[in-house]
Amino acid sequence: MVAFGTGDRQRLGFYREIVRWGKVVKKGILIDFGDTIIIQKVDDTAPLSMMKLNLFPDSFQALSRLKDMGFNIILVSNTTQSTSNDVKVALEKLGIGHFFDAVVTSFDVGKEKPAREMFMSALETAGLKPDEALMVGDDLEKDILGAKRIGIDGVLVDRKGELISNSEEYVRIDSLAELPNILKIHIE
Repeated sequence: MVAFGTGDRQRLGFYREIVRWGKVVKKGILIDFGDTIIIQKVDDTAPLSMMKLNLFPDSFQALSRLKDMGFNIILVSNTTQSTSNDVKVALEKLGIGHFFDAVVTSFDVGKEKPAREMFMSALETAGLKPDEALMVGDDLEKDILGAKRIGIDGVLVDRKGELISNSEEYVRIDSLAELPNILKIHIE
């Protein structure tokens, strides 16, 4: 469920603006990997392609629906030892590689989110402008606010329900399954 927190009327106005993204200008979704699509794994001992990874139960269907809606999907992940090719192999092993148009890793870029270079690299790879993209992730500072600093709107996936959204900086959802629903509302 989308949480509006305090100031519901202000948040509702922001929510309406956000759901217009899919209809008006949003062409691409930049999405985090760990704790957004998969249960968090740290690649400090081996590349992600060599690890056993587990999808969250809602990830496959959400990614499928987003792809069916016509979005370009770009994975943007902080990694220690994993190149974009390592992550692509991991995505294929998980059975979700076909949903992604590109993968951008901090290993390849040389900077980690929230550095602007990560988001700029993802935008450049996808041929998108900041206002044409939406950043989806589980880390408020690294994913959402980092992207916001260069003009990319964000949706925070707060699976643990730890944050109460009372900011007009982003929309908070409890599950990745909610993302296609909030975008679909105003596409049709």
